[in-house]
Amino acid sequence: MARIALTCCALLLGLACAGKEQERPNVLLVMFDTLRSDHCSAYGYPYDTTPALRALAERGVRFTAAYAPTATTGPSTVSLFTSRYPATHRYLKNGLVLGDGALTLAELLRDAGYDTYAVVSSTVLAGRYGLLQGFEKATDRWPPEQSAKRPGELGERVEAGYDREGEYAVEDLAGWLREEWDATRPFFAFLHLMDPHEPYTPKQSFLDRVRGDRDLTDPHARRALRYDADIAYADAQLGRLLQALDATGAAEDTLIVVVADHGQGLAQHGWVGHGLQLYEEAVRVPFVAAYPGRIAPGTVIDEPVELLDVLPTILDYAGVEPGRARPDGVTLRGPIEGGRPLDPDRPVYLQRRKFASSRGPDGKPLSGEKFGLVWRGYKYIEAPGEGTFELYDLTADPGETKNLYATRAALAQQMAGELGRWRTRHERSGKVGEVSKEDAEALRALGYIE
Repeated sequence: MARIALTCCALLLGLACAGKEQERPNVLLVMFDTLRSDHCSAYGYPYDTTPALRALAERGVRFTAAYAPTATTGPSTVSLFTSRYPATHRYLKNGLVLGDGALTLAELLRDAGYDTYAVVSSTVLAGRYGLLQGFEKATDRWPPEQSAKRPGELGERVEAGYDREGEYAVEDLAGWLREEWDATRPFFAFLHLMDPHEPYTPKQSFLDRVRGDRDLTDPHARRALRYDADIAYADAQLGRLLQALDATGAAEDTLIVVVADHGQGLAQHGWVGHGLQLYEEAVRVPFVAAYPGRIAPGTVIDEPVELLDVLPTILDYAGVEPGRARPDGVTLRGPIEGGRPLDPDRPVYLQRRKFASSRGPDGKPLSGEKFGLVWRGYKYIEAPGEGTFELYDLTADPGETKNLYATRAALAQQMAGELGRWRTRHERSGKVGEVSKEDAEALRALGYIE
């Protein structure tokens, strides 16, 4: 009788587990703004900038070579939400209006029965630009007193706050989880944290925490310190959000994905900021995911991946077909769970929008488009309008300091040919609208030159 009872218990447990396997997870997607992976302590940075992200990576998977398709928030976020390259969706600069024809992750999950909610912390991602389609509820406006990055610091006057400190954004999302989420449905929640974006507004406690042994007589070190302190503040807000999720009792059934829209130049290659270049500091970003019982703790994947892979991966875990979304990215579920490995030679394509003949903030030529390709440990970058062609060995020269274009001409031409074929396959005319005069002023206040 005891053996029969144990057998029955095992059978019931097996059926229960099988049922659990078919349940759809909640999905929490967090996007840091302007966060380069090599300034994250979760990625080996010597200053303690991201303890919450590091702890999350220890519970799940960390991708060491994750790329944003471009170094501008709006286009990169559209690629995250649609799994399409900027060359395809044509949302190539901040402040355009995404057409209704785009099919987003939020729409796909909403139509599959998910309760969807978004909290953004920059006017760049406001619902009027079309990026929040599919979210049943979104918070994209806030009082000016919740802004840390005052317009006057950049020489512009904007009445409304154009950014929002992370603590307020987290409280909105935590409140929604506590009080408004329909717990009879799985949720898809998106949080955007603006804090690492310039101008830097560090709090003293975080400056003290990440100061370390820096030589603060160096202006570049002082800039990096302020950037790192804002990263540490944003990471602390991620930690608060994960605690709030734990308090709901839903954490065990939640797939958590944390990424960034792009990185930031801190005087590498003679420039500061983002949006104009495709070097590693501009496009290599953190990508961490955790899902209890599905993703083994401490998993590390070194093969190249892209933000475009987020949509198909989440849909795979949610059991939702992409349908007419036709993602350019690939699901990472198999590699995450130890199945078929990723291709180490997978090409990664990068793009910068087209600029009219002008000069950038650093006085250097800024003209035409710029494209890049990461392939087999090398990166090729071309900007014909600026007369620049670059090739770097990322293994031997991760800082991209030695241009091999002249000495490795055959490889450069091979990569240029692959990049040209990709452009032929993917470039098309998307449908986007233009921004209002008021919104253009807000974008200039954020430091965007056009």
